[in-house]
Amino acid sequence: SLLGKLLRLNVDGASPYEIPADNPYVARAGWRKEIWQLGFRNPWRWSFDRGTGDLWLADVGENQWEEVDWLPGPVRGGNNFGWPFLEGLHCFSPAVGCDSTGLISPLLEYAHNPACAITGGYVYRGRKYPDLHGTYFYGDYCSGFVRGVRRSGGALIPAFTPLSPPLINDN
Repeated sequence: SLLGKLLRLNVDGASPYEIPADNPYVARAGWRKEIWQLGFRNPWRWSFDRGTGDLWLADVGENQWEEVDWLPGPVRGGNNFGWPFLEGLHCFSPAVGCDSTGLISPLLEYAHNPACAITGGYVYRGRKYPDLHGTYFYGDYCSGFVRGVRRSGGALIPAFTPLSPPLINDN
């Protein structure tokens, strides 16, 4: 299935598209060759930071947790972000005792109350607001908040948090 995955295609190649030869699942029997990253429930907007090449992705949770996922640039394929075993940093299936070995943990998560559906955004690289340079912006459909977070020396720094701050994964 192509659901819950990021696909990598070359739309300038063969019709309707060609699959890059270095996609991670090209040579694996039983896998779709288009798959580049997997383990998402419902990735709702993702982008690459134009300054660093980092991947930022918002993944809508099922029951209790919304998450922001991140990979440093240059990004390579073949990573598993944990769904359906994890929702955020928490076991989902099974509800306890899940094995997270080899899975990419979210950069941050926040609970569904009063929020319910994260929407990803972009890293700000403009000049007008220098204090926000490098900040990744994301929002939530149900609560209406917009938040920002940036990485600095390996630490996550909330740019502003109109509601309670997200729980930051410091692993």
